[in-house]
Amino acid sequence: MAGDTTQNTSATPAEEQERFDISFGNGALKKLKGLAVYLGVSEEKLGDVLVKGMKVIEVAKDYGDGKICLEDKDGKKIVISVKDL
Repeated sequence: MAGDTTQNTSATPAEEQERFDISFGNGALKKLKGLAVYLGVSEEKLGDVLVKGMKVIEVAKDYGDGKICLEDKDGKKIVISVKDL
């Protein structure tokens, strides 16, 4: 009919929020939960552990030429390339 209009309410690609869903099982989930305990992150916020890991990689990329320099308990310095982990 001449007076009928249809509204497109679907989001355009620019308006859509990007998502990446990930699942952990078996050993990987156990390791993620162990890291959460170490960091004091509740099991309901396991994603926060992943965000912290991403931040470490970002710091290494931006300030350490992709490397992290650590010192062990004996004072020995260790350089770790995040790309080689």
